[in-house]
Parts: sequence; structure tokens; C-alpha cells
Amino acid sequence: MSLPTQPQFLERASDIVTQLRDALGQVFGNVSTTRSSTGWGLRPIPTSVPPMLRSRLGRALETDSALASLFYLPGPKGLRAVLKAASRRGADPELIETCAAQVDRFEQFLSEEDATRDTLHAMLSGILPEARDAMVRNNCQSVFRAMCNLMGYSVDVMVTCRVLYPGSTRTDVSAAQIRGFRGWKRLRQDSHLHYAGYAVDADDEVRNRQTTLQGVPLSALTGPTVIEEFCSTPTPTFETLTIANQRIHRLRSDEIGVRSACTAYFGEIVPDCIRRYRDEDNHFCLQAFTAISPAKRMLFDVLIHKDLWPGVTPTVETYRTVGQGMVMTRVESPRQTLDRVELGITARPLPLGLGAIECAAVGNYRSMVQHLISSVGLSAGDLL
Repeated sequence: MSLPTQPQFLERASDIVTQLRDALGQVFGNVSTTRSSTGWGLRPIPTSVPPMLRSRLGRALETDSALASLFYLPGPKGLRAVLKAASRRGADPELIETCAAQVDRFEQFLSEEDATRDTLHAMLSGILPEARDAMVRNNCQSVFRAMCNLMGYSVDVMVTCRVLYPGSTRTDVSAAQIRGFRGWKRLRQDSHLHYAGYAVDADDEVRNRQTTLQGVPLSALTGPTVIEEFCSTPTPTFETLTIANQRIHRLRSDEIGVRSACTAYFGEIVPDCIRRYRDEDNHFCLQAFTAISPAKRMLFDVLIHKDLWPGVTPTVETYRTVGQGMVMTRVESPRQTLDRVELGITARPLPLGLGAIECAAVGNYRSMVQHLISSVGLSAGDLL
């Protein structure tokens, strides 16, 4: 027996769902388009039916798209609970029996195709925008919870704000950044919170020029570039390890759970680290953001000086691994094209000025951005 293709699967699903929706419509009559505190107005379903179940069924019945109905429909167990409630309220027994048969057919279809709600949503995500959004959101939440449990720590918000501005020569671009964690907490005693600092390489001219936001060379430091005024109190302290020419900073704390929550931000300047103009070896400017901790939210802003690349539109690409080092472009590293994940994330341009800089999850974010751009002698009006 040949397995169905996706179009064949969706065609069969559409037929089954259309007949099920028609049968449900006969039981419940017209669906009210007015939303109440208990969900979409279905009658004669009593209010004892959970509001979420009422809402999903209402959305499934009000749409004329079979695939949208499939997305919103409750599972067979939920549908039977609704039919039972309708029967108690005096719905026509013959209509109930006809609808129950369609529910059985729907359940058999799901069983034959080994289709769970998650797999259905994954298939529909390529067709329905709302299915796509729900699939990304639900699976990202699942990944976050799983990684928190496995790694033993979590972050409320992982922050990186980067400023690109003209370097010391007309062909170079410098970068300054603030990055760090808000609500950084340990969940298990055997886990350790690490922050990867800067490379230590005597032959790396770019890294050797790296400084703090106050202009202190990183080569003169023994610890991380903590910005105390934006950190939690008491200021988090770190022990520094050097592993494979990389300085790693480990948080000095043994507390777990809510007690361990802290906020730490770090700031650096890397002068003349990016080429401003295209040449044979450089035809793009890449700014990468790597998820190094399980985080509920990730905030990544790149503020570009208005004179650098006028008229250029940035793009955003998401990859599942960085196994070959920092992610490059598909031209630079064709193998990493296979690791690309379509999450629907796009670059969002902002107007000039700090009025456009907001993040509800980081209450002092605008002050942090102002501190960053002032550290390199710029004003908000200089940046895009």
C-alpha cells in the first residue's frame, strides 16, 4: 500500500472535517459571533463545558475553510464530551447519533494516519499563518522547558544590543555592544552559570584592540567587563577560567531557584573589526546572535550608523546549530544551509531616536542603549 502524499492527506482530511463540521452545525445550529466570558456562544452547550473547548469548537464552526476547521477542532474526546453535554440539554437524539458517527470517522482517520494534534499543526503550518504561529510558539516553549531541565538553569531575557559605526579609517567599521542576562538563575546545585568572554590570542590583531566601554584594554583585565550600574544588587561576581584561548567567566553563587536569580550585563568595544565596503573576500556584513542559555525571550538589536550602508535592507536567518563555528552565509558555508530553520523572524527597522527603543521585559533597556551609544561618542539621531 502506498503512503499518501501531503496533498492527498489534506484532501482526505478536508472531506472528513467538512462532513463532521456539517453534522456539528446541525446539532448546535448557528454559531453566535459574539464572544462572551465563557467563549464563543454555542447552544445548547452548558457553561460547565470548559471555555477553551467552547472557544475552539466555535472557531471551527464559524470558518468556511475545512483546513482552518481542522486546526481549531477539538480532539475526538473533547467532541464526545460536547455531544454528551448537548444531549443532556435536549438536543435531537438522531442528530447526536449522526454527529457521533462522524466523530468516530474522524478518530479512525487520525488513528490510521498516526496523526496527533502536534503533527496536524505541523502539516497545516505550511498553509495557515495561524497554524504556523501556534506551531512555532508551542514548540519553542517546549524546547525552553526541556533545555532548562537538562542544563539546570534558565534566563528570563537574554539581551544583546550592538552598535556599528565608522571606524578609524574610511574602510573600517567598529562595533560596541552590551550583552547579558536578566533573571539568570540556577535550578540545580550541580549546574554552573557561565558567560563566554573574549578570546586570548597573541596573533589576533582585532581582538587585541578590544576594550571595555570605558576604553580599558581587555588584555589588562582579569575578570569580565561587568557594567555594575545595570546589574542586580549585590553585583554578581565571577571567577575566570581560560580554556582553549577563551576566557570563560563562572558565576560565584551556590544558590538555586528564585533565590539565585540575578541580572548581569557586560560591555565591549571592538575597533575596526568589520570591512565597510565589498571586495572579493567580503561581500556581506554578518551580525550573529547565539542562544547560549535557555531563555524565555531573546532581545537582539543592531543599531547601524546612518552613514554606513544607506539603502541596504538587512535580512534575518535562523540556524539550529553552530557546529562549524559562527554561522556564515550560504555562500560562505553551503553546508550550513541544511541547518537553516524557518521561524518567520524578520528584521524590523526602527525610526531614528531613542523613542523607538523599548522592551517591556527589560525596564531600563532604553537607559542601557543610551549608555552604549554615549560610550562611543554618538547620539541616538546618528543610528538606524
